[in-house]
Amino acid sequence: MKKLLGFSARTIYSNLLFKGLLLSSKSLTLNQKPAMIFSPHQDDETLGCAGVIALKRDANIPVTVVFLTNGAKSPVDDAAAVRRREAAVALDALGVASADTYFLDQPDGGLSVLEEGHKKALIRHLTQLILTHKPQEIYVPHRQDRHHGGDHEATYELVKTAIEATDLKIDLLQYPIWILWHALPFIDLKPKELAGGYRLFIGAAQARKQKAISAYVSQTFPQGFLDRFRASYEIFFKE
Repeated sequence: MKKLLGFSARTIYSNLLFKGLLLSSKSLTLNQKPAMIFSPHQDDETLGCAGVIALKRDANIPVTVVFLTNGAKSPVDDAAAVRRREAAVALDALGVASADTYFLDQPDGGLSVLEEGHKKALIRHLTQLILTHKPQEIYVPHRQDRHHGGDHEATYELVKTAIEATDLKIDLLQYPIWILWHALPFIDLKPKELAGGYRLFIGAAQARKQKAISAYVSQTFPQGFLDRFRASYEIFFKE
């Protein structure tokens, strides 16, 4: 059935799901907590969290961004280097300094199938980054984001394991990228997957979010996919 759902129908469905979440979610107020954003690929941080990043930086609140993969599967020449440059432009628009940006260069599409020793080393690296920056909020992709390569779900699991290895008190927030696009209600989308939703008004940062999105010129998305990322709200989930 998923294959039969055309882009126009999927756009309508995704936008309706998003509007439903705006109505059912709780309001989230910007706080003063230092934040760390974990992004599987260069663009996920902007799609999911550009508003909260920009608003926190406007208030001079520390924000660190960590990219887990090199983005090399993007269909452009020298993709990893191109996406790194695009990420730098996007984060500059949002107020994040290069000194607060990390590229871990893990294999694109490979986070869910890492060899055990490699996986443990990566978790130790993530744990050390968390201990170094001591964020009070961490943002990760939705735990069941429906990413085709599995990198989004793997990022959630890797980061959650790293947090548990610290003694820090950290709020974990999940940002949805693909779940509202790929998952179909009454078929494979369970209500509990979208429980615990919060909405943050990002009106003051909306234009900068669009500028940051436009920095990723190498990336192509399904028709209508970006519609909800142009909204004046961002949605996050807490467990």
